[in-house]
Amino acid sequence: MIRQPGTTQAFIAAMIRRAMLGFVLLIGLEFAIFELVALDTRYIEATASLVNQSAAQRVRSERIALMAEQLALREDPASRSNLARMLEDAVSEMRDTHERLSRPAAGSPAARHLTPRVVSVYRDDPWNLDAELASYLEAAEAVSRQSGPMPDSPELLRVRTTYESGVLASLLDLAVHEYEKDSAARSGRLHRISRGALATTLAVIIGLALLVFRPFVVRVRGEVEDLETLSEALEERVADRSRELNERANELARINEELGQSMTALQASEERFQQIAANIDEIFWLADSDQGRLLYVSPAYETIFQQDRSILQRNPLAWWDWVHPDDRDYVDEMYSRLGEGAVDYDYRIDRPDGQIRWLRNRVVPVSEGPGAGRLVVGITQDVTEAEQLQSQLVEAQKLESIGQLAAGIAHEINTPAQFVADNVKFLGQSFEEMRPLLERIMGLGKLHLEGVALATELEKLRGESEEAELDFLPEEMPGAIAQSEDGIRRISEIVRAMKEFSHPGTTDKTAVDLNAAIQSTVTVARNEWKYVASVELELADDLPLVICLPGELNQVVLNMLVNAAHAIEETPGRSGKGRITLRTRVAAPWVEIEVEDDGPGIPEEIRSKVFDPFFTTKEVGKGTGQGLAIARSVIVDKHQGELTFRSAPGDGTTFLIRIPLEPSDH
Repeated sequence: MIRQPGTTQAFIAAMIRRAMLGFVLLIGLEFAIFELVALDTRYIEATASLVNQSAAQRVRSERIALMAEQLALREDPASRSNLARMLEDAVSEMRDTHERLSRPAAGSPAARHLTPRVVSVYRDDPWNLDAELASYLEAAEAVSRQSGPMPDSPELLRVRTTYESGVLASLLDLAVHEYEKDSAARSGRLHRISRGALATTLAVIIGLALLVFRPFVVRVRGEVEDLETLSEALEERVADRSRELNERANELARINEELGQSMTALQASEERFQQIAANIDEIFWLADSDQGRLLYVSPAYETIFQQDRSILQRNPLAWWDWVHPDDRDYVDEMYSRLGEGAVDYDYRIDRPDGQIRWLRNRVVPVSEGPGAGRLVVGITQDVTEAEQLQSQLVEAQKLESIGQLAAGIAHEINTPAQFVADNVKFLGQSFEEMRPLLERIMGLGKLHLEGVALATELEKLRGESEEAELDFLPEEMPGAIAQSEDGIRRISEIVRAMKEFSHPGTTDKTAVDLNAAIQSTVTVARNEWKYVASVELELADDLPLVICLPGELNQVVLNMLVNAAHAIEETPGRSGKGRITLRTRVAAPWVEIEVEDDGPGIPEEIRSKVFDPFFTTKEVGKGTGQGLAIARSVIVDKHQGELTFRSAPGDGTTFLIRIPLEPSDH
């Protein structure tokens, strides 16, 4: 059938109208689809935000528990104040977030997601997350307001019980799970609605769209496919995010468990430390030298100082009041050397009970890294009994040395005494032989007064003199007298040297002529060395008086001299005498004494042991192993000097003693 022009125009107009209507419908369809997809996207993103906030609540609950535990154990006021403020902020943040989630403002994203199931988790039994969380936060707030360490408080116990039981964590996980379920359900429902609306609309206008708007249909189809892809991608993103949150929650749980184990181990370690510190006799202390704060002092302080250690918390320098006035400058000087490393020093304290006690301090600086305060760790030991025992040991060794030298000294005195006695006997016998002649000579004057002729008497006197053979007396008697004087001088020297050596020791240092002290010691020990060696003295003429303990220094030189003589005596294959040389010299800031021998030397394998107490290479009964140990204590500890040696096998040994020219006042 042929269409009329008017009909054709009407048809064309109708087609145009239909095309315009289809165009409008297509635009509306696209707008509806875009709105549905946007709604879907916004809903999913809002749900992801709620999931994140709910998961963060669990992390906050764990942080609150950890901070409450640390605050209950912390003692330092500044540290407690800082930690309490952090705990209060965490509690406030968790409470505010819970209010936004459980009671959101009308029209907010959280309100649209507050399903009956979520409301039931928050408010109804058996879950009632509101009540559980309120109780937990109330207990945590109470812990933050505590004024001091209270590890056993009911509030901390409530926090610990709630945290360790896992009830609160399970309820928070349940809220997250409900949000995720609601998100998945709503997302699927909106997705089905959008796809149904799209299918219905496409079915109505498909004919017109295929005829007029095919390019638009193709475009819409592509957009729908893109939107489906985007929706699937968003769903995958939500699933990935959920998995990531679960993994993070598991990781936080693992970290929390490790922190709990670490705290338990730390508490056990602290308990062991407290037990050890309470049962040792030495004072262990820790201080911040930059801030002048005493961080810790062990209970032994109260035993040694006779003072409550709590005083040190108020006044860290309270111990200084008991330091002996004569030792304060010395303690100050030693403490100033901490920048060079660890220091060891002895000092005295005047205790409240009137006793003077000797203490030995070892102080070690501890580096805390850049920007941190300088910490020092110290151990203080009461060595009063040890000092007394050391003095007794030195005196005992001196007496032992005197006893060992007694036979030799007796022999040294006996030799000059013997020839003095022989000469005196000779002089006595000579005098008895001369007495008759002297009486005759004295009688000549009387005979002369009586008028008797003296010529006859003088002739008789000359004859008797020749018969008595007195001509040799003028030659022998001066020699006998000189020998007797020398013997008496020798005996006097030995007695004087013995007196100087054996004089009771003094606890105060005094100015000493080291050259004279060495000469006295060599004289006293003569019988120990004269058969095996010759002793050479190279004593400096310009040697000043040295401030020292004379008796103990004499003992050190004696030990060195006797050891040198014994070493020479034990030299294998030696046929003649050895040589011992004693030298003195000034080598600022020291006065040096060298004792050198040409014995066999000290073997390499025992050189590190020669100053050890009771170490000796001598046969039983000839040495106690105390000589060099005491010598080192006297020189190093009591004179702040040095005692070293150098030795080579076959070339002898040289011991070097160094005494400060200007010793410390200590």
